[in-house]
Amino acid sequence: MQRVHRFRISHPPAPRSFAAALVLTVLMPGLGHVYCGALTRGLRAWALAFGTLLVAFLCWLRWLFVPWFPVAVLLLAWAFFVGVLAADLWRMIHGEGHGGRRFVLTPSNHFVVYLSLFLGLWGGPLLLGQHVVRRIRVGLVSVDDRGMFPKLLEGDRVLFDRAAYRHVAPVAGDLVVLRWGAGEPRIARVIATGGHTVSLQGGRPFVDGAAVPWAPIEDLRVPALGDGPDAMELAGLRAFAEEPTAPAYVVTYGVMPPRDPPPVVLAPGEYFVMGDNRSTALADGGFGRVSADAILGRPRFVFASQSPDGDLRDGRIGWPVR
Repeated sequence: MQRVHRFRISHPPAPRSFAAALVLTVLMPGLGHVYCGALTRGLRAWALAFGTLLVAFLCWLRWLFVPWFPVAVLLLAWAFFVGVLAADLWRMIHGEGHGGRRFVLTPSNHFVVYLSLFLGLWGGPLLLGQHVVRRIRVGLVSVDDRGMFPKLLEGDRVLFDRAAYRHVAPVAGDLVVLRWGAGEPRIARVIATGGHTVSLQGGRPFVDGAAVPWAPIEDLRVPALGDGPDAMELAGLRAFAEEPTAPAYVVTYGVMPPRDPPPVVLAPGEYFVMGDNRSTALADGGFGRVSADAILGRPRFVFASQSPDGDLRDGRIGWPVR
């Protein structure tokens, strides 16, 4: 009996993996195209993505806007762009007329090339830019106490503008980020500037013998404060709208120390600062004179927030700090 040999015809797999190309594209736009042998096309995709990201980043540095809406738009545009690149990769690997079997490895198809492109054109510049920006333009400060209640809550992390006071000096009523002794930077309110005499009477500031104007607030409301004993205690503080200059800001008072600190005469280039929660500021020493060199910048908005219990306060993200 004649034996019949049956041969199974199989198509060889595509020489390039779509999954690998997609992962490389997510890591760096255009890198998946380099993996598929389209070096020029990949570099064009990288240039478009990097240029767009650079423009968006420069706009953010210029205005330091509240992030929710612009970031959402940027993320949607980014997802659309990656989707377009993924569709192009699919056509290159599996589409008709592209002939995956005819693919020939090129000198750019090597792990060392992929890593060099990622570090040199994407990861390296982004990390270096982030480091430089944090050193000269934008900083991050944590709120570790209740000294700035109700403007800020314990657990807030605040982005601040390092360049805000390089050419303009802060005035009474401004918020500043400053070095406070040997501890971490903190946020405080400027009460008076150089040349004035400041005293505290029952926690209320007097400048050159005149009380800083204020008006009582009957109903204190603080967004995203949460529940619990701490929230009830803070909400029970007396609140006032203080207005050394427009616009006014809210300060709170609880149990005040029995004695007022001695008056302070400010020299030129000095500032008297104090937390908005006056009872906490006086109890913890969160007040006094500082030099202009101690001021690091101006707080802009809440970047992240977590309660002392560990709960995330999503509603405070992007909260403007003025």
